[in-house]
Amino acid sequence: MLRGKARLVWLAAGMLVLSAAFIGCGGGDDGNQPTPPVIDTASPLPSGTVGTAYSQTFAAIGGTPPYSWSVTSGTLPAGLTLSTTGILSGMPTTVDNSNFTVQVTGGGTATKSFSLTINADLVIDTASPLPSGTVGTAYNQTFAASGGISPYSWSVTSGTLPAGLTLSTAGILSGTPTTVDNSNFTVQVTGGDNATKLFSLEVNAGPKTIRVEGNKYLILLDNWDNTVRYRAGLQVKDAAGNVLTDNTALKGMKIYDSSAVELSTDNNFVFWNGATFAFDNGTAIIPDPQAEIEMYLTAAPGTLSQGFYTASVTDNTGNIYTSTLWFETPMVVGEPAGLIQVNNLDNSITLSWTNPTGIPSPAYYLVVSIFSDDTNGDGITDYLLYARRVSSTTSYTIPAEFVQDTLVGKTGLSWSVEVRQQTAAPITFPDDTQSFVQIYRNRSALVPLTVP
Repeated sequence: MLRGKARLVWLAAGMLVLSAAFIGCGGGDDGNQPTPPVIDTASPLPSGTVGTAYSQTFAAIGGTPPYSWSVTSGTLPAGLTLSTTGILSGMPTTVDNSNFTVQVTGGGTATKSFSLTINADLVIDTASPLPSGTVGTAYNQTFAASGGISPYSWSVTSGTLPAGLTLSTAGILSGTPTTVDNSNFTVQVTGGDNATKLFSLEVNAGPKTIRVEGNKYLILLDNWDNTVRYRAGLQVKDAAGNVLTDNTALKGMKIYDSSAVELSTDNNFVFWNGATFAFDNGTAIIPDPQAEIEMYLTAAPGTLSQGFYTASVTDNTGNIYTSTLWFETPMVVGEPAGLIQVNNLDNSITLSWTNPTGIPSPAYYLVVSIFSDDTNGDGITDYLLYARRVSSTTSYTIPAEFVQDTLVGKTGLSWSVEVRQQTAAPITFPDDTQSFVQIYRNRSALVPLTVP
């Protein structure tokens, strides 16, 4: 509707025109109509997994909220529905790759095509038990999974891997096993969901690298510095039966009583490499290379019971070797004293000493020992000469030939005399073997030795 007034106006050109002023009233377009809505959610949608709850909220901009959502074409994955508030949710039941169109209404209408992939349920495909490993040999096993959403991430959630092995997040179990084991552990994979599986892995011993044979003992030792401790020792050889010179072949040593209870030790075995060892048998000095693994017990002197004990030695490939030891309480005696050296004109050396009183024979005997600085890398002094003599002996002459051929040029030479006690009669072991058994040593002080 228009309302206003009109008037006649003479223009300078002599023309008469009608001038009117009108005011609009109602109707017309004010220019503020809302923009249509736009679906702001990206396609494809985040993938889902069969059997795993799924939820995705659609978003829109523009138009006039509240929005109303619907599927106008195509089919949603089985198990999912779209609410009018724009929430796509449910539990997918089937592997699928769906394409569908979603519409939003609110101050206008908008549509958009979407795709949604439903993956298979996440499953660990690797079988259990895993392939076995071997101590000292590199191990590598890659776990495999299917379904879910890759990339996967792997971890151990319970149990313990064999010593020396680790599992990477990429699912690679690798390393070098250090101990014989039969491990059980649970592995988890994560990728859109979690899946777990129990695995077992056996680690076997590798080839045998040593032999435990020959001299063995469990004694009460009164050492050079007058410390008194129990010490167990076993002679060790390499796999071929030669003197063992490489201590890396040894992993550890344990001592057990007759009830199979492990005894407390200082946890540090000593490897003695006797490749330079020689034995004076009373007639001649002959090379007698040998090596021992030794370990000290922490039991206080006088507390160890008489009977059989078991020494257990482990090599670096996980093999375990056992040997039966005998111990009986010795009769403690004093140590030799007053050690004197005399260098003779023929380049021989005479050593003399004073024996303690009350050393009965033949259960007790004397041993003269000569040592030098470590040259073979075992960390202890080299044992050069062992001479066994009856308990009444008070001197020993080192032959000039041995002095010149073996002692000259050596550094850190020293010598000592010790009293040793063995059982009065042979001991019958569980395997029906019999032998005299050493049960006691009392060493004199270690005295420097000089060569002519």
